[in-house]
Amino acid sequence: MNVENGQIVNRLKDENEIFKAVSSLKDSLFSRNNIDKDTIKKLSKKYEEKAIVLALVCADIITGICIFYANDFENNIAYLSMLVIDNKEQGKGYASILINEMKRICKKKGMRSLRLEVNKGNSKAIRFYTRKGFIKDIETEESYIFITQI
Repeated sequence: MNVENGQIVNRLKDENEIFKAVSSLKDSLFSRNNIDKDTIKKLSKKYEEKAIVLALVCADIITGICIFYANDFENNIAYLSMLVIDNKEQGKGYASILINEMKRICKKKGMRSLRLEVNKGNSKAIRFYTRKGFIKDIETEESYIFITQI
């Protein structure tokens, strides 16, 4: 657990905790895609087994989650799978809190770089990650892959 500016960052390790966190932010996360409970359950199991899941808690309410992998010890590259902040809570610096904690953990695990993929149509995320020091590394038909040094 890490506390920053009154917000608590918890590491979630249990599939049920992860399921509750992802489900609570479902509307902010999957606004473009309709996703069902079974899909969230399958993702939660995968995240429990292979990923690191951070939840940002404000006043006992999960306001954001960050899901990433820091297990590529051959290339020392971490991969951010998901970063989502409740739509009503965006613009308050919460994503930065989660990114900073993720980078701290990745660095501790020996990761040197951090990658993520953003849909080309998600201009808000592209601006955010660019401001955070990420640079476009690869362009595909539908997305950009960004990278930053840790």
